[in-house]
Amino acid sequence: MIELNITTKLFFRDFVRFEPSCLGSRKRWCAENEQEIMISTRLSILALALIGAALARPQFPGGPPPGMSPVPPPIAAVLPPETLARLEAIHADSSLSELDKHKAIDEIMVNLPDEVADRIPPPPGFAQLPADVQSQLKTIHRDKSLDFQGRQAAIRGVLDNLAPEYKRLLPPPPPGFPQHRQ
Repeated sequence: MIELNITTKLFFRDFVRFEPSCLGSRKRWCAENEQEIMISTRLSILALALIGAALARPQFPGGPPPGMSPVPPPIAAVLPPETLARLEAIHADSSLSELDKHKAIDEIMVNLPDEVADRIPPPPGFAQLPADVQSQLKTIHRDKSLDFQGRQAAIRGVLDNLAPEYKRLLPPPPPGFPQHRQ
């Protein structure tokens, strides 16, 4: 049999019967008990919020699991070892924000030699796009005069003008990028 403490016994004795008002000498006790209930409720809400926050965090905080490269294997296979090492170092640098990481990676990728850039596999859905759109996107990706934001704006301009049947072929933008593709 479970032994209940005195507070729990008093709570059940006085509130399970539901007395609509606290009259007489019990008025002070009811006010104190209401404070305890409020504190208990607040602590319960805080506990639920913490549990929710823990469950909502990224699946791979700080990057992929140990032993797994942050660079997709098809891309890693065609990159020179020193370029791959630089990309992995950027991914591992916790002092950089996501935007700074994207900018640094963009700087490396745009300055790859053409023969290496030609071997990088296109993203999913790219091959199903019209040839002129593919050409525009390749030109934008290799344009060294554009900075990261300019390149993203130019790509967004091309993708926003696609017909709906082509937009469905493309994957959603990565985390940290605008999600306004329809």
